[in-house]
Amino acid sequence: MVKRLNKRQQREQEELLSLGGPVESEPVPDQVKEDSDADHEDHSVPRQSTGFAALDHDDIPSETSDGEEQSSTPKSKKKNRKKKSNRPTPSEPVNKPPQASQPKTKQKKPKKDDFDAAIEELVARTSKTQGSSETKVSSHSTASVAEIWRLLIVEPKFLDGDAELRRFFGSKVVNSAKEPTRRTHSALRTTLAKPPKGWGNLRVNNGLSMRSLSITELERIVPIIDGEKWWTFEHSTSYKKTQLEFLEHVAIGDPNGLGFLLQRNPWHIDTLLQLSEIFRHQEDHSHATDLVDRALFSFERSFSPSFNLLSGTSRLDFDRIENRPLFLALHRQILQMERRGCMRTAMEFAKVLVSLEPWSDPLGGFLHIDCLAPKSGMDEWLLQLWDAWEKLEREGPTTAINIRCLPGMLYARAACLRNIEINRGDKDHKESTEALKQAVLEFPSVVPVLADKAGINLSADIRGLPVMRIETGWLNREPANSAIHLLSHLYAQRSASTWKQPTFVSWMQETVSSVLPLLRNGADRTPLRDRALQHFATGPTLSMCRHVVICDMRNLLVFCNPADLTKDTHAYDPIPPRTTITEYDETYFGPLSDLYQNSRRRGARFGAHDGDAALAQQMIQQLLLADARGENRGLGVPPGAFMDDGNPVHDENAYEDDDDDDDEATEAPQAPPTVLQRFWQSLFGGPAAQDETEPNAE
Repeated sequence: MVKRLNKRQQREQEELLSLGGPVESEPVPDQVKEDSDADHEDHSVPRQSTGFAALDHDDIPSETSDGEEQSSTPKSKKKNRKKKSNRPTPSEPVNKPPQASQPKTKQKKPKKDDFDAAIEELVARTSKTQGSSETKVSSHSTASVAEIWRLLIVEPKFLDGDAELRRFFGSKVVNSAKEPTRRTHSALRTTLAKPPKGWGNLRVNNGLSMRSLSITELERIVPIIDGEKWWTFEHSTSYKKTQLEFLEHVAIGDPNGLGFLLQRNPWHIDTLLQLSEIFRHQEDHSHATDLVDRALFSFERSFSPSFNLLSGTSRLDFDRIENRPLFLALHRQILQMERRGCMRTAMEFAKVLVSLEPWSDPLGGFLHIDCLAPKSGMDEWLLQLWDAWEKLEREGPTTAINIRCLPGMLYARAACLRNIEINRGDKDHKESTEALKQAVLEFPSVVPVLADKAGINLSADIRGLPVMRIETGWLNREPANSAIHLLSHLYAQRSASTWKQPTFVSWMQETVSSVLPLLRNGADRTPLRDRALQHFATGPTLSMCRHVVICDMRNLLVFCNPADLTKDTHAYDPIPPRTTITEYDETYFGPLSDLYQNSRRRGARFGAHDGDAALAQQMIQQLLLADARGENRGLGVPPGAFMDDGNPVHDENAYEDDDDDDDEATEAPQAPPTVLQRFWQSLFGGPAAQDETEPNAE
C-alpha cells in the first residue's frame, strides 16, 4: 500500500509539473518518516532546485561518492528510477547524452547561457506589464557616473543619531538623558527612523504606495542614465481626503485643527512636517525631531520591495507633488541632526537626499555636503567626489548642477586636504595650501564674509580690493554674481565653526596675503570662475532658493530673483518647480469628485447618505483653496471670493442700511465662472446661487 506523500515530495512534484516534466508517484519506505525528511533529504532523492536553478538541475553533476551510493539499497534504487525517468526539460538540448554516461568526477559549473536567457525573458515580461525604469532612453553610464553611484551608496549604521552620540559620550550618558518610552520595536527593522513604543499602532495603512515610472513618463526626464531606477509615490482616495482637510487647516492657519487631524490620521506626511515646523518655531526641538522621524518612518513603510534607497541609483521625480515631501523630510532631518551635533549622521542623510536626484539637486543637498564633510571626517570621500565630477564634465552627460561651480566646494576641499595632512603628520601642507589659493582666486567673495563670521583679521589692503566687496542683495545687471554672492554668504554662515580653529585662522591669513598681488592685478577671472558665471547666468536657481527657505535663512532671500519669489510659498511645498506635473488641484482631487457623484446617484435611488454632505463640503473647501492659490493669488482676496474680469468684487453696500432696497437693480455684466462656480455647476446642475433674495415687505 502506497503511503501518502509528505510535504517535501509534494513540493517536488509541483515543481516538476511547473517545468513540464514527468511526475511519478513513488512509494515511500516505512522507515522514512515525515518528521525526519530533513535528515534524509540529501540521501533519498536528489534535491530539486527552485526558481531558475530548476531549469538546469540535470546539468549539475552529482558530487556523491560511490561508497555513499552503495550504502543503502533502497536509496540507490530510488536514484536509478529517477535517472531512468529523466526527460529533456525545456532548458536542455534534445540531443544531450544521458547523465549516466557522464563521469562522476567533479566538473566545473555549467554555462549560464540558459540561465541568462531565462532572466532576460523574465525582465522582458516585467517591463511589458509594469514599465521598466531601466530602459535605455538616454546616455550610457560611464566610469565617472559609476564612481558617483558608488560614493552615493548609504551606510545604514550611520543613519542613527543616538548611536553617534553613544560613540562620543557613552551609552550610560545617552540612555540616562532619554525617556523610558524611547525603546524601539524589536520586531520592526527600519533604516531611516527607529520607532519607539510611544508611536502606537505601526501597522495601520497610511494610504501611500509606490510604483516605477513607465517608459512614457521617463521621456521627459533628462538626463536618464542606464542603471538608474525612477519611482514615484501614489496617494489613495482616503489619503487625498486627509490632504484636503490638511489644506483647509493650513489656509485658515489653525494649528489646533492640525493636531486633531493628526490624532485621526497619525501617519499623514504633510501634517507631521507642518506640526514639526510649528514646534521648531516654538523651540521645542524634541517634538519637532520626533515628528520628522514619524514622517520618514511612514515613507519607509510605503517603499516598494524593489526600491532600494541605499543603493545610490534609486531616483524620485521631484516634479510630482507626491514625492516632494520625502525630499523635505530628509532636509529637515539633516538640520535636526546638525543641531544635535551628529555631523556624521547628518552627512549620511545628506547623501540620501542627494541620491534621490543628484543631477538636478532640487533642494540643494550639495550645499549641506560642503560644510558637513570636513566636520564629519568625510575628507577622503569629498576628494573622491570632486575628482569623479571633474571626469563627469569631460565624458558624462550634461547635468543641471555642477558642484565644481559651488564656491563652498573649493573651500571645503582645501579644508579636507588640511585635515588629511594633519592626521598623517604632514607639516608642509603644500597640497592644501595650493587648494586654498585656488579657492581664493576663483571665488574671493567668500573671504571677507568668512573672515567676519570666523573672526579672521584681514589687512586694509585686502579689504579694499574690489573683489573683496560684500554685496547685500540682488544685482539686477549681474544675476550670475548674485548667485555667487548668495553661495558665498551661505557657506560662510554654516562653515564658520570650521575656520574658527586657530590653525585655520593663521592659515587663511597667510594664504590670502600670498595671493594679494594676483588679486590686485585683476586675476579674478579664472577658467573655473567663468564657468560658474555661465552656469548661473540667470541668477540663483530655484533649488538654491528652496534651500535658503527651508534652512530659515530669510536674510539671504534678498539675493534671489524677485520674479522667483512672487508665488505663494508654503512650508509643506516651498517654491514649487516650474515644470511640476502634479499638484494639489482639481486633477489631484478628481477621484473625490467622482466618488461624490456616485454617492449622490446612490442617494437619489436609495435615499440620501449622511456622508454626502460632509464629502461635498470637503470638495467645496478644496476648490476654495485652489481658487485662492490660482486665480486670486496676490490680489488680497479671501479664499473663494468671486472675480469680475480679473478684479475682486467688493460689495460696498454690504454693511449699509437697507434704505435703497426698492431701487431698481442694474444688471452687471456676467463675469467668467470661477473654479468654485464651475464645481458648483457640476454638482448641482446649474449656476451658483448668487441671486439676492427679495426683502419681505411687511
